[in-house]
Amino acid sequence: MPFRIRHTPTSVLLVERLPIAAEHAARTLKLIGFDMVWRARSIAEALRTCRVTPFDIAIIQLQLGAEDGGHLVTALRAWPGSVDLIVGVSMDDACLRRAASARLPVDALLLLPLDVSVLSKAIGHKVRKGRFELADGDDVVMINDGA
Repeated sequence: MPFRIRHTPTSVLLVERLPIAAEHAARTLKLIGFDMVWRARSIAEALRTCRVTPFDIAIIQLQLGAEDGGHLVTALRAWPGSVDLIVGVSMDDACLRRAASARLPVDALLLLPLDVSVLSKAIGHKVRKGRFELADGDDVVMINDGA
């Protein structure tokens, strides 16, 4: 069962080039309690947004047309305070395997389209750090917890 956030609003940056995919991801995020979702369609737009607003979570499409979302992941990790949790996503399983073998500094890698349960588990990684709080009775499996 996916968890629902029950504390002050959490900000999410969704970096996705395709409007239909961004809309699906935003709906999925709302299902688990995230209402504050900002969208960016490119690396440049995402970086401009992060200069103004720090985010708790960034969900980044690793294949942004001619751009490589991995460059954005690396830039955000090098920029302290910009994003707490980074989830890399792709429709291509091979892309995710390449990101994993290259040790891209993400907290989770997920296959698109986003599944509510899988996304909940990925975001639940921060529960052990006290960043997010679960509603009573919900289960979360930690993903990429550094073990």
